[in-house]
Order: sequence, then structure tokens, then C-alpha cells
Amino acid sequence: WPAGWSGRAAVLEGSLLGGSVIARHIADRLGPGAADFTHFHAGQGERVGDRWRTLKARLNRLPDGEVPAAEQAAVALFGCFLAAYGRF
Repeated sequence: WPAGWSGRAAVLEGSLLGGSVIARHIADRLGPGAADFTHFHAGQGERVGDRWRTLKARLNRLPDGEVPAAEQAAVALFGCFLAAYGRF
């Protein structure tokens, strides 16, 4: 993958990982009926951890010269999310 895609993937996979944390908190609060309210946040289910670890290993193998491009792409995509959702 080009470095930019690696940075963007980190933002997207990080969002999925965060969603699973949100889903667990909702489930803890609402109990057995929580599945109806956590479907969106728990979309990747148990695979999210494996996907994150795989991506993290890929990021750790990026050559030093590609790290700035990955970081810039991640910051740019995160900025898009903030622009789109920051007004909520």
C-alpha cells in the first residue's frame, strides 16, 4: 500500500475500534436488550481487534521515509471527519 493509504486505514480502523468500545459501554448500561442499540457501533464484531493488530503491524513496517506521508494522510482524513461531524 502507498503510505497515504496506510494512514487513512489507521483512521478508519481506529474508528471501528472505538466503536466497539462504545458498543461495550452501551451494552453494560442497557443490559440484555442492548443489541438493538449497538449494532452500528459493533459492526465488525470480534474481528475489529484482529484487524487493528494487523494494520498496526503494517504501520510498524513502514519505512521511515514514508511515515510523514502516512501521518499527513491520517490527519487529513481525520480533519474531514471533524468537518463533517463536528457540527453535531
